[in-house]
Amino acid sequence: MKWSAAVMALTAGTVYAQVDWRATVLECEKLASDSAIASCVRQNVSKLRAEEDTAAAAASKKEQEDFGFKLFVRDKSSSVAEMSGLTLGDKGASISLQHKDGDDASQVQGALFARWGAYFGGRIQPFAGVSWLRDTTGTTKKDIRDVTVGTVGPLWESSGPTENLFSLLTTLQLTNREDVYDGPSEGVLARAHFDLAWLPLASGSLLGGVSVVPHVALLWSRRNGGGPEDGVWRSSYVGVAITKPFELGKQRFKASLLYRKLRDSDVPDGNVRRHDKYANVSLDYYFFNPEDEKAALQPSLFITREVGLDFLNMADRANKTTAGIRFKFN
Repeated sequence: MKWSAAVMALTAGTVYAQVDWRATVLECEKLASDSAIASCVRQNVSKLRAEEDTAAAAASKKEQEDFGFKLFVRDKSSSVAEMSGLTLGDKGASISLQHKDGDDASQVQGALFARWGAYFGGRIQPFAGVSWLRDTTGTTKKDIRDVTVGTVGPLWESSGPTENLFSLLTTLQLTNREDVYDGPSEGVLARAHFDLAWLPLASGSLLGGVSVVPHVALLWSRRNGGGPEDGVWRSSYVGVAITKPFELGKQRFKASLLYRKLRDSDVPDGNVRRHDKYANVSLDYYFFNPEDEKAALQPSLFITREVGLDFLNMADRANKTTAGIRFKFN
């Protein structure tokens, strides 16, 4: 699978041995006689073939590990894009506390995902998950429970060199949602999300480690809460995810920005079509080595600034700063 191989080489920081036959021949050609050149090449043939076999076996094992059954802990039900290989949706389950105007408030959010064997050359990767968001920091308190199923994978890839790959990474997702705080209210959300990933830009190799991935999406939702917003909503959004890992001495950090702009195309009678924005800026401090692929539990501290309408999570318009601890599990 072309995208998987590219991600393993450039995004995950794992570079499998690429045997350079041409370099070996050129080196042998420096010898004085034809017989010496032939002997040199023969002596290196078995070694080079052994290196090729080792590299192929490592790549095959890595791909099986990546696309076998696996459990993930993340922050919310929309955090599934990382299964395609990019560092998107990679924030762990979080707990944060606030004290404002004499009142204490908290926010807890977490999601457990399961995914199993990929199909059609890795282009269809099924997943299922449950998530919970309890937020008492806003003007309207939330206690949202989600059950979600879907697929994720590269719907289309460009031809040509792997290192210049362009891919349309696609998430198709169906979510049943219930807000049990002072409710209940229910809803169903269908989402088709497309990450426009050009590998040099998405992997960070082009901009000194800064990963940039624009995206577009279509949304369909039905709400049932006994209020004026009940009915079918059809929307779309565009946005960009930007991340940058960096180190200060031995301390490891990651800065991220998520920006999205929403536009409704159809709303229930009596409602105004929304033209809203959402921005999330976050700084994480890792208690683990992010280059260690075998690190199952990955805790970190974070501080996040949110502004705008968090429309994917039924949240109110936000204008807040939160800090806390995350727990990510792979």
